[in-house]
Amino acid sequence: MRKILFVTSEAHPLMKTGGLGDVCGGLPQALHALGADVRLLLPGYHDALQRAGRLKKVAQLTVPRWRNR
Repeated sequence: MRKILFVTSEAHPLMKTGGLGDVCGGLPQALHALGADVRLLLPGYHDALQRAGRLKKVAQLTVPRWRNR
């Protein structure tokens, strides 16, 4: 069984601003249907967390702010 981690900034229906959200919402489902173990990693956007419903926190990642010098 293939194990796939999808890391993206958006995935429909949780967060979508364009075509990336469509692809990252549909492709993991299609891969899962083919037998892959697929996990989706998204930023913890407030609206996405509200739409997702009940979640189980398994890890937390803090990324330092980028400073352009």
